Amino acid sequence: MNRIGIVWDFKREKMLVPNGKDGGYRYITLIGDDGSRRNWLHHRLVAMAWIENPKRRPEVNHIDGVKTNNHVENLEWVSHRENMRHAFDNGLIIMPSGENHFMYGKQVPKETKKKMSAAKIGEKHPRFKGWYLTPLGRFDSLEAAGFAHGVSKEAMYKRFRKIAYEPIEGWGFEPITAERHRWMDWEKPEPKERMPLSQEVRDSIRQKVSGELNYRFTGYWVTELGRFESLEGAALVHGVHKTTMLRRFRRGFVGYGFEEK
Repeated sequence: MNRIGIVWDFKREKMLVPNGKDGGYRYITLIGDDGSRRNWLHHRLVAMAWIENPKRRPEVNHIDGVKTNNHVENLEWVSHRENMRHAFDNGLIIMPSGENHFMYGKQVPKETKKKMSAAKIGEKHPRFKGWYLTPLGRFDSLEAAGFAHGVSKEAMYKRFRKIAYEPIEGWGFEPITAERHRWMDWEKPEPKERMPLSQEVRDSIRQKVSGELNYRFTGYWVTELGRFESLEGAALVHGVHKTTMLRRFRRGFVGYGFEEK
């Protein structure tokens, strides 16, 4: 390859002609020794062959802006930011505006947004529930209450949430209807009383799901005193805890075993 970008194939003894590519750049197809083919950008090959890149810039820029002019004097290594700045400064990239902009007609102006939001604040909101009461007055929105107190909407919201559990005089919520706001209900509901189960009921429930009646029943526990459906029954007869009985089976005491169902 010479300095003006002519690529010569010594193996086939012919000049390689660059092909066109989307975006105006040209590329050359190189074939490896193993027969693999790879497309290379023409101007990048020239820069790699003749221009040093001590700062390891990632992109190659055409100085005159002509993408087909791949002479070495017209190329330089640049960063992506420098490449984009050069394109904007020389008019190679023009941002569309007005009706030509891709967001034209899709974005609502800020003034319109303010009017739309103002029409849905406080009592004008379709889901308006009521008024927030503070020592400074009665407000129809958290934004208004926060503005009067010199805090943000979020800070005022946290304050009312805290008051819902610890009422403070002068603070509250006045619902627009008799149905009070769910999280602003000052009167906490009384917890439901649960009837405690008697020991007899618990024993009867335990008996129904133990031994052979248990859906996970796999067999019988055998000791020198007999055969038992569960560890609880064996432990009760031997006068020990269930854990102690399980330990005996694991250690392999004489006369202890498990009989599968």
